[in-house]
Amino acid sequence: MTATGAVRDAGGTAAAGRTEAGYGLEDIGTKTKDGHAMTDTAAIARRLFTALQDADVPVIHELIAEDLVDHSPMFGRNAFERENLKESAVRFKTAFPDVRIHTEHVLADGDKVLVHEIVTGTNTGPFGEQPPTGRAMRVQAAHILRIAGGRVVEHWSVRELETMRAALGIGEDGTPHGGQ
Repeated sequence: MTATGAVRDAGGTAAAGRTEAGYGLEDIGTKTKDGHAMTDTAAIARRLFTALQDADVPVIHELIAEDLVDHSPMFGRNAFERENLKESAVRFKTAFPDVRIHTEHVLADGDKVLVHEIVTGTNTGPFGEQPPTGRAMRVQAAHILRIAGGRVVEHWSVRELETMRAALGIGEDGTPHGGQ
């Protein structure tokens, strides 16, 4: 790039119609179906996962559509539906006050965003019906979010629930078991 911001090709020639600010991406269709820039969908996803980490209920409320369709129920309920998600974020933050949700990868394709997250934390508060275990966990999950009108309207996911249970010493039935 030059000081003027023109994008140069490998030979140093200014690429026609390309500038540092825009890179000409508008020429290859960077809008979602609802007209948002693709980077907007990735930014919405990142903002949502930060809000989940911080149990920021107003932001979760803002970013999750009231009629969201959750294709990946967890523990017998649609965990990503707005009210359930707000409630779960607060309960999770209570159980794991040091929780960190690291968005390892965020990939946008049209109106869909893939988020690969790594969640870490130490269980120092009650987790559901279980007393604190004092154990640390590190689990991964992958989420696909469909975003329309600046809100998440559909959700799919794959989560490492068995890894989390094993790390915390909790059986599939929710009862404590030995070993780590």
